[in-house]
Amino acid sequence: MDKKESFIAAFYGNCDLVVRPVSEGVTMFYLDGLADEKRIAKEILAPLLEKGTSFRTESQLLSLLQFAGNVRFCKEENEGVAAVAGGDAALMTEEGYFIFSTRKSNSRAVTEPPTMSVIKGPREGFVEDVKTNMVLLRRKIRSNRLVFLSLTIGRITTTTVVIAYVHGVTPQKTVDEINKRLSEIDVDGITDSSHVAKILEKRPYSIFKQVGSSEKADVVASKLLDGRVAILVDGSPIVLTLPFLLIEDFEDMQDGYKMASLVTFTRLVRLFGAFFALFLPAAFVAVQSHQYQILPLQLMITILNATGGIPFSPTLEMVVALLLFEILTEASIRMPKHVGMALSVVGAIVLGQTAVDAGFLSSITVLIVAMSGIGVYTVPDQAGEIGFLRIFMALCAGILGIYGLLLVTLAMLAYLSEFSSFGVPYLSPFAPIEGKDLADAVVKKSFVDRYIRPFSLSTNKIRLKKRREQ
Repeated sequence: MDKKESFIAAFYGNCDLVVRPVSEGVTMFYLDGLADEKRIAKEILAPLLEKGTSFRTESQLLSLLQFAGNVRFCKEENEGVAAVAGGDAALMTEEGYFIFSTRKSNSRAVTEPPTMSVIKGPREGFVEDVKTNMVLLRRKIRSNRLVFLSLTIGRITTTTVVIAYVHGVTPQKTVDEINKRLSEIDVDGITDSSHVAKILEKRPYSIFKQVGSSEKADVVASKLLDGRVAILVDGSPIVLTLPFLLIEDFEDMQDGYKMASLVTFTRLVRLFGAFFALFLPAAFVAVQSHQYQILPLQLMITILNATGGIPFSPTLEMVVALLLFEILTEASIRMPKHVGMALSVVGAIVLGQTAVDAGFLSSITVLIVAMSGIGVYTVPDQAGEIGFLRIFMALCAGILGIYGLLLVTLAMLAYLSEFSSFGVPYLSPFAPIEGKDLADAVVKKSFVDRYIRPFSLSTNKIRLKKRREQ
């Protein structure tokens, strides 16, 4: 079997492999639809057919062509096969293979991300093409200090994974550790950034989110400037960011484009919303089952009147109501858009009212669950964690009352305090307390007053050299 036949055999008879003989001993290979055929014909094949194929080195070949992209040379057949499978074109000669970067970009247009509605700020969202995403970041950070490192992960998929960071701002040890962990991945395939996130998580069985993510280029750019690392995966519009801190999910992507005082108020609203979503159902169960004497007499009479005749215990009633809410949420998300909206209305109004009228649930339980459910979505990125924890805490409160609720809270805080994300404490800047970072965690500072970067994330602390004159 000669060299040409061996290369063709490596593709197991694929019908989309294009084999274009150029001259004796010189053949062009590429995949139909994946490589840019017009560019190959105009910039490579036409000059070769016109000027001849009398070349032996890369420089001699480039002098004959009008190709402006990247060209590299390899001698091994498996490298040439991998390049063609990835969308490049390979020119086979007696010496080896010249690889031309001719991948065709068929990604969708850059639009506003469907999962992140924008009122103020840029509307550009990442797409599935990693090169387009790199360009979006380059447009935000136009500096040679923005560094991209490319890796190939997956024995079968050979997915391109790119590590992005700002040199001199991001700690090099963080970059090296992430690069090492990604390089050690040995798996058949990676088809989405969520697979990479699962591999990077130090506690894969924890319910708490450990890797940040975003679909907005401006959000990722600001995180890079804070000293984080971004991970772009070809085929996914979700870009990962590390290290990840819990406080990030309480900060909205539009906080940087609003008045600082208004942002501070909305952050407090999110914190209170998450607090009520997490503790309100459990506190109600604890008081109703064990510590009812702490309630004012009039409120206790109101609760007794509302819950009289319910066949379930307060704990079971609350857990059933919370599970019904989770079922409705999952159903509305997975149904078609217009049907899902109708299902939400029917589930929230008709089903809830019918359950109360039938004596299956009490009206005050439905009210508590509704208030808690609204609070969950003040922090949508933590909806899954809060949804699970509030059911668990309601069960513990039903067994031990307020003491059970306090024990679970202390255990959760101790567990999270032990967390770290690539050397950065998960609860930073609250545990341990970092005074200079604490000022911008909940209380939003004006842009001109944020003259230092987060101490826990970056090596270069100075963001703005000259502060605003008073």
